[in-house]
Amino acid sequence: MAQMYFYKFNINAEIYNVYKDETLQEKILNQVFEKLDSDMTYEYGFEEDEQDKMIEYKFCDLLKSSEDLAITGRLVKIYDGEVESYDRKNDTVTQVYEEDRAASATFYFDILNEEIAFITRQGFGYLQFGTYFVKLLEQKFPEGSFALILEKNIGELKSKLYAMNRVLKVTCAMIPPNANEAEFTTLLGASVDEFKETGATKYVQSMEIPAKGKNSIKVKTRFFNRLLYALGKGYADMVVEGRNKNNEKITLNSDEDAPYKLPIPESEKDSISAFREHGKCNLSILLKDKALIQMQDNGEVNGDKEE
Repeated sequence: MAQMYFYKFNINAEIYNVYKDETLQEKILNQVFEKLDSDMTYEYGFEEDEQDKMIEYKFCDLLKSSEDLAITGRLVKIYDGEVESYDRKNDTVTQVYEEDRAASATFYFDILNEEIAFITRQGFGYLQFGTYFVKLLEQKFPEGSFALILEKNIGELKSKLYAMNRVLKVTCAMIPPNANEAEFTTLLGASVDEFKETGATKYVQSMEIPAKGKNSIKVKTRFFNRLLYALGKGYADMVVEGRNKNNEKITLNSDEDAPYKLPIPESEKDSISAFREHGKCNLSILLKDKALIQMQDNGEVNGDKEE
């Protein structure tokens, strides 16, 4: 079975205007549906062996459904490079230079629910997918209009966090939630109005203690539960540095170590029509799991699911 990953699609630059005018969110999402097409391209250049190389990213094989405001298709990476093959006659390996090599990621974009389901493949990982999906959209929208946050398995993340022997440093990046303005208060508490006054659309906070000694940052606290809630809802990323039981340095990255994923048959992962159906089904599971994540009166986070 292949693995399907998920990104929470967030309106970013206009989020405070969305809080003021609820109709604006629907307007922006409809614009995304209309403007996302196969004409969008993004080129990335880099130097290698003193020769300029270019990598092109674009959408292709798009299937749009206006009934449920959803798009199925592929995000493809196009590049020139060498391919190795085995020469049985001469018992050796040969290299052949090929133009327009490709690596693609099939996706299902549920615009109404602001979620993207997708697969990865060798040479095109899930972090690359998120980066270039946004860069393609920015060909027709202002830079910073949207932010993609990889969906986390909050149960798996908590398990790995609590297993750390000592927590020495925590860095968390959080964006204003698209759900509603009240959700923002849940995330930031009393400081939400002061933060909104700044006009910033990303809140980065960090905390640490000296590595010497035996002290550890306490993670089973109300403060951390707010962070975990934000991660579980698709509004934040977190990196934790600490030590294991052997006093060895370890790092817990929420994107790399606890992505939310669900299976999809290998035989159907590249079929646009089949991927659409699996994407709809798996997104319904994700949304149900996210709905169970709640901040309780005592500050605890419940409803998390561990695979």
